[in-house]
Amino acid sequence: MLITIWKMNVGNDVSDLAKDFIQHLLLKDPRERLTAEEAKKHAWFSSNPKDKDLRISRRMSEYNLKRKENILSRREDSVRD
Repeated sequence: MLITIWKMNVGNDVSDLAKDFIQHLLLKDPRERLTAEEAKKHAWFSSNPKDKDLRISRRMSEYNLKRKENILSRREDSVRD
């Protein structure tokens, strides 16, 4: 039985192959879980590097932009007071 771990907001930042790989590593029953040898042979390891891209820089840029907007908004509020 696969554990559903992708209810969190990962969107398109994690490839389907990566999700499958992680889910098979997290199986509760050790008899069903991937062994180290099986894990090394998983399709994710031989996939295109673009499929492994987590697009971290894009998410960090979005986070930093929102952070800057919040700081500017607080400064404007404090100037008005």
